[in-house]
This record gives sequence, structure tokens and C-alpha cells, in this order.
Amino acid sequence: PISLFIMTGAASYGPLLGIVLSYIGALANANLTFFLVKALSVDHEWGRDKNILRIKVMIRKNGYPIVLILQLITIIPFIAINSAAAASGVKWKDFMKATSMGVLPCIVIYSFLGDRLVSDLISPRVYFALITMVALCIIFVSFNRKRRLHSAGKGLE
Repeated sequence: PISLFIMTGAASYGPLLGIVLSYIGALANANLTFFLVKALSVDHEWGRDKNILRIKVMIRKNGYPIVLILQLITIIPFIAINSAAAASGVKWKDFMKATSMGVLPCIVIYSFLGDRLVSDLISPRVYFALITMVALCIIFVSFNRKRRLHSAGKGLE
């Protein structure tokens, strides 16, 4: 989750520089996801059902407030919001306005929380090493699972 990276950045660089770096990273991530989904034409593959099309039109028309609210509540994963906004046809300008305003409160809160939590409990280096280890484990398990599924698929042919 992005919150762990924000907290790690604040623990490593301090809350103020952590906020700036996390904000830049979040906006870069949002842009990358948005344009990648657009480039892959996911919007054309995202259902052709009448109800789905109606939802896409509603999201497209009200893109700014919907993206802003979703970014503010932080329950839905960041990448899911970015992908859904791009796939539903939200204009990039509205998406970026909403994202740049919507992620800021979360980044500020998690930065100060991360700075206090880490400085009070463990050293930033240990925390960063722990987060890196968890991220590498997740990547390893994902690749291993994908490799097994791919191998199982070849056996069926």
C-alpha cells in the first residue's frame, strides 16, 4: 500500500521532505497508471453491458468530484482509483486536479504519523529494511505464482 511508502519516506527524510517526495511520487504514479491504462485501451475492454456503459458515462461526466472523493477517503487502493478513472474516460485535466488535491491530506497525515511512529519505536533504517523485505517477498511470491500458473497452462495444451 502507498501509505507504507509515505510513512517510510517521512521516517527516512523527515516529515516535510517526506511530504514533498511522496507527493511527487504519488502524482508520477497516478500519471503513469492513467496513461498506461489509456495506452492499453482498457476503456474499450471494460464491459459493453448497458448498465456498465451507463456507469462509465456517469463517471466520465462527474469525473472530478468522484475522483476527488475517492482519493480523499483512502480506503480504495490508489492504483484502482487511477485505473478506473482512466478506463471510464475521465479527462486527464479533471483527474489530475482531483488527484493532486485528494492525495495531499493523506500524504500529510501519513508522513507525520510515519515520522512519529518510526522515530518513537524503531530506527528508520530498520523500518526501511523491513518494508523493502516485505515488498521483495510480495514480488517474489507473485512471480513464483505466475510462473506456476504459466507452467500449468502449458501442460494443458
